[in-house]
Amino acid sequence: MKADGSIVQVSRAENPELFSLAIGGYGLFGVILDVDLELTTNDVFEKHASMNYREYPAFFDKYIKGNPEVGLEYAWPSIRKSDFLRHVAVYKFVKTAERPAGIYKLQEETGVTRNRAAFALSRHSDTGESVRWFLHEPMADLLSTHIISRNNAM
Repeated sequence: MKADGSIVQVSRAENPELFSLAIGGYGLFGVILDVDLELTTNDVFEKHASMNYREYPAFFDKYIKGNPEVGLEYAWPSIRKSDFLRHVAVYKFVKTAERPAGIYKLQEETGVTRNRAAFALSRHSDTGESVRWFLHEPMADLLSTHIISRNNAM
C-alpha cells in the first residue's frame, strides 16, 4: 500500500521500480500487505572473513559472484574517521557438509545490551569509534560460531 492509500501489486516483473524500493526499504516507500515467499533450504555454512577495501571488488568477482557454494555474504565498511570506508570486514558463508549437534535449533540473539552500549559509545566519541572498530573483527569472530545454519545467520 502506497502512502496515498492505493494498493498496487509489485514483483520483479510488475512495477519493478516499486519492488526494488520495498525490499529492504523499512516501510519508507509503502507497506507490504500480502506476500508470496519462495523458501530455500536451511543450508549450513562455514564463515570466512576480512580485507582491505581495495581488495574487495576482485574478491567479490572471484569468490562470491556466481559461486554456488557461497550461500551468504556481507561486508561492513569501517566507520572510523581515520579510514572511513577504506577497510571492510567481509563475512563469506560457504556451504559445508558439517552438521554439528543442534545446528538447526534457532538461537536467541545474545549480547544485545553490550552491543547497544558499544554502539552508543562509538556515536559520541572518536575514541569509542576506534575502539569499536578495533574490537569488531576479533570480537565478532570470538563471539560467533564459524558453522551456522542459514536461519541462524539471518
